[in-house]
Amino acid sequence: MLIRYLTYNYFKFLTIFLFLFLITVWVSQIIRLLGFGLSTENINEIISLTLLALPSYVINVLHLIILFSSFFLNYKLNNSSEIKIINQYVTQSKINYSIKLFNLFLIIIILINSELFSQLTYGKYKVKEVELRNKLNIQTNGTNKQVSLNNEFLMTYEENDENIFFNTTTIIYPEDLLIISEKSEISFEDNKINLEFINGSRISTSDSEKSNTKFEKFNFYINKQFKNEIFPDKESFSVFQLLQKKEDSKLNSYGHNKVINYALLVIILINIHKVLFSLNNKNSYNYKNLKITFFYLIFTTLGLVLNKFLLLGKINLIIYYFFGILMIFIFHIVYNKIYNAN
Repeated sequence: MLIRYLTYNYFKFLTIFLFLFLITVWVSQIIRLLGFGLSTENINEIISLTLLALPSYVINVLHLIILFSSFFLNYKLNNSSEIKIINQYVTQSKINYSIKLFNLFLIIIILINSELFSQLTYGKYKVKEVELRNKLNIQTNGTNKQVSLNNEFLMTYEENDENIFFNTTTIIYPEDLLIISEKSEISFEDNKINLEFINGSRISTSDSEKSNTKFEKFNFYINKQFKNEIFPDKESFSVFQLLQKKEDSKLNSYGHNKVINYALLVIILINIHKVLFSLNNKNSYNYKNLKITFFYLIFTTLGLVLNKFLLLGKINLIIYYFFGILMIFIFHIVYNKIYNAN
């Protein structure tokens, strides 16, 4: 029962911190896309797009999420004196075994997310992002009830429902066309913009045609060379694929950086029980958690500098992994020294 209770609380804090991180990233991404010019009418599309990108962000801060989750659980256990009670009924070896078993399950989930699931969702994200950015070419001014595309067309309307507009008056500049219709819809087909008008009249004043005709349905296509090419980045590949990208030094160096980060993650998970069950004297509170956080930030900074040297070709792979493994070994020693000193 106690083991189940500890595992539940450990999982609970991990979930809370992961949720807080993801919701922060999610909201910031939504605000960023709205800042590009998309209106709140596209909010459903923006939400679905940003959700696809979230799994790729997890691995970048997972170390801190695990550490902070452990810090708060440790504080809870110390504050309520539960550590002393638990130690009276359950052996430390049994607790450590249960936590390590849970962490084994956790790292399998992390690998599935980082090496498979996030690539699938991020690939869909890149496709939808290109489509969404193409839509930014069309500017919607909700205040003045206008829709325009550079020197292609200007549409005014009375009411609208996303890409459907009612009681519209449209000027198509290149063709010298004036179109008045009860309903208009803007859609995208391949590399074209389709302006579909329902129940109205078209007035042409071009040199080649001068006419005034009524219609039930009229389609006008605008050829627009959108940038449909998708450029994959580091989140688009698994670590094995990144390591094979020898022709792209940036992607390849990130693959090696990911290997080091995985190794650091394993070290943290192997020893996380020492953080969870570290005794803190209430009368003379020590700064174990602050120390390990500070040391982790130093490690991360040095790791980024080391990876930058690899990217610039100032060091080779042997030197990179030598110093990378050395830093992990030092981190492991400091980690144990801090939490073994109760």
